[in-house]
Amino acid sequence: MGTSKRYANSVSRDMGKRIDHIVTRPMPISLTPEELDLENHPIKRASSVIPVRAWTRFYEATVRVDAEAFEWTDKAVHIRWVGSDGQPRSAWYGRMQLTERDRSVSNNVVAE
Repeated sequence: MGTSKRYANSVSRDMGKRIDHIVTRPMPISLTPEELDLENHPIKRASSVIPVRAWTRFYEATVRVDAEAFEWTDKAVHIRWVGSDGQPRSAWYGRMQLTERDRSVSNNVVAE
């Protein structure tokens, strides 16, 4: 059985678009392992998440998001949120980049 070149070209074009979308999707810039220095600043895990507002860094822009803090060190906080594309995100940021928000607010956060 043969293949249709017309459909093959269409599928190839669609796959190219999908790959471009995945490759160019913004990813948050997190603190590096050297900046975290977990050997000297151990991680403490939360018994329940803490709602926060955070300035998140991307190569393309800096965006303020509603997020959840779920673990931290004495210098940094690990947060998670849902991006504008609906994808879950997480990153480590310095404590100064976050503010606690009202715990009753829970929009745009990733559930445990």
